[in-house]
Amino acid sequence: HDLKGYLFNFKLLNEVLQEDLVSLPAPAEEKKNSFSVIQRLSDTYEKALALVKDILLIGRLDAPAEDTFEETDLNIFISKRFKGLDLAAKRKNIQIRFLYPAEPVYANIIPYKFTHLLENLLTNAIKFTPAGGQVTLPLKKIDNQVLLQVSDTGIGIPAHLQDSIFQKFTKASRVGTEGESTTGLGLYIVKQIVEKHKGIIWLESKENVGTSFFIQLPSC
Repeated sequence: HDLKGYLFNFKLLNEVLQEDLVSLPAPAEEKKNSFSVIQRLSDTYEKALALVKDILLIGRLDAPAEDTFEETDLNIFISKRFKGLDLAAKRKNIQIRFLYPAEPVYANIIPYKFTHLLENLLTNAIKFTPAGGQVTLPLKKIDNQVLLQVSDTGIGIPAHLQDSIFQKFTKASRVGTEGESTTGLGLYIVKQIVEKHKGIIWLESKENVGTSFFIQLPSC
């Protein structure tokens, strides 16, 4: 948490430098170069902050005191969560569709952890899908199991990287279609959360076609 504070101060300093630079009586080319340096520093801040957040979350994954399961209608829960990512999707002209049955689909979940799971999967789907693509979330109840799928029409994951995709700091980590950075921890965190819910996760992917993640959980 202290490190997050230092990073925030670093961001504020960058903003002050940008404001001061505007008023400096320097040549336009010199200002342009200085702005470029400050922007690179800002990008470094964003990457470092994302990494710190993921590391802090990994620490919380093993905190049993926070593991309060709640019987939840996933139709309603997921509908509320994915809408928060609409802005990122709209910037890339990506359509997100949640496909769910008419009847409620109940599962026992840890709300804040399941929220992180959804955010990580959806953020990845948007990040690795080119502009104009599509992300879909079919939800089904099959016997005494719940099956959630997160599919995209993105760049896909090469076959030789798929076995390591859920590892910590995976070698499968890549930049997004518009240069978006990753920490290499997102899918590791997703897998840990799924297992906390006594579920399983797997993927199907083909390069330049898209990727689908499948999450199977006990229903209630």
